[in-house]
Amino acid sequence: METIFVISLQFLILGYCFHIFPFYFVLLVALTCSGFIIIFERKLLKLLSILPLIFILRLNSTVNNVTYHLGDKINIEALVKTGKGKINKIDGKYVINQQYVYVDKIPNGISNITGVITSLNIKDNNIYYKLDKIIHTQKNPSLLKVYFQNKIENLTENYSHSLKNFYRAILLGEGNRLEWDVIKNFRYTGTAHLLVISGLHISVIISLIIYLLKFSPLSKEIQYVLTLIFLTGYIISIGFYPSVTRAYIMGVIFILGNIIYEKVDPRKSLALAFSTSLLIFPYWLTSVSFILSYWAVGTILFIYPYIPKPKKIKNKWFLKFYNNISLIITIQLSMTPIFIYYFNSLPLLAFLANLVIIPIGTIFIILAFVSLLLSNIYLGGALMPLTNICYEFLIFTVDFFSIIPYLTLEV
Repeated sequence: METIFVISLQFLILGYCFHIFPFYFVLLVALTCSGFIIIFERKLLKLLSILPLIFILRLNSTVNNVTYHLGDKINIEALVKTGKGKINKIDGKYVINQQYVYVDKIPNGISNITGVITSLNIKDNNIYYKLDKIIHTQKNPSLLKVYFQNKIENLTENYSHSLKNFYRAILLGEGNRLEWDVIKNFRYTGTAHLLVISGLHISVIISLIIYLLKFSPLSKEIQYVLTLIFLTGYIISIGFYPSVTRAYIMGVIFILGNIIYEKVDPRKSLALAFSTSLLIFPYWLTSVSFILSYWAVGTILFIYPYIPKPKKIKNKWFLKFYNNISLIITIQLSMTPIFIYYFNSLPLLAFLANLVIIPIGTIFIILAFVSLLLSNIYLGGALMPLTNICYEFLIFTVDFFSIIPYLTLEV
């Protein structure tokens, strides 16, 4: 019964998101099913049956489903880069599909823009606006972010401009500073997730902080509490972008699990993070990056453990290599339908690039973050030569793989 209930609600919610079913129809069916379960089923299922209702109500109250026309006046929150803004909100509500606004003379960054629609085009399910009579205000960065920006500025003042931009993109989420050629090469090699603050970055930061705190006399619980405080301050400083917030939620659940329980169940943590994310941000349901991130972690936890492992080979280095490459191939194969559907591309041999580039990128994240930490006691410059070498080697490696044909095929 519960399986049928969950599957039915999934279809209803997806139908509402893609404008197949009206909101009140979805709400009525969900209420009816929930009422039936509350009356006849077990206590745990009664509690779980309420969650989809909360999700549906949150979805309706936070998502913008209004159809706009020429001449309408709208208020937009968008991340602007070189005259084009990716819309996050319209009239105070989030959008669930890709929408953009063309704006001139508005600086890069997050801005609130008010104007009258003069052009409206739909292409490949994306919506593009042009506005007239524009009034805009730019959001100022937090004091913590300004502090980190100044630290990075000081750390990189004797190095290339490209390193400074890459440094700020990796640690502060300022991807709009990256050159298009850099972004294009990372995308082709299937390593673009290195360019945005994601689960990889958060896991590296958490692991690093916990490792450093192990040398202190503090108890395990206090170490994780301090890690949570540091992580929260870091996320506040860079801003709650979707990819950052997703990774933060997963990180918080992992940390809280270690504080409350002796042993954390990764599968339950993933399910809790997934449910929490959608209850707070229901519009993520149609986000490609949300789907990719949870799909990848789900593959690691639910599919990869069943991949056969060689039993007769005792060489630990070969086993480690085999495990790494089988993990990357498993993730890539599981995500292939998503890449074909959303990006019209097939990552044919991208796993080879991942096998080399991801470890180098991880080392760069560690060096960059440690340098930033040490800069608070005026020792950050000590690691910068090594950080710069790692950056140059990372870019060289990405450029090398980007000229190899058939890593990614257009379909």
